[in-house]
Amino acid sequence: MDDGTKHRDTVDISVHNFSPVSIETLRKQLLKFSIETTINSDSKGARLYVLKKSYPNFKTLVKPYIVKCMAYKLP
Repeated sequence: MDDGTKHRDTVDISVHNFSPVSIETLRKQLLKFSIETTINSDSKGARLYVLKKSYPNFKTLVKPYIVKCMAYKLP
């Protein structure tokens, strides 16, 4: 539940240990829910950034599964 970061009006998801093929598979699956992402990186590796325009779709998808103590992670 803690592999992401609130980022202004959206979120990014840590995919540090994912292979490039796995990252692309995840991006394609998210697109099926109208969630567009870009691949960014930090000192640890890759991160998927959910585009601001796609954030409402992302939040609708994941909110039912977020435990209360992690709810602050969703802007």
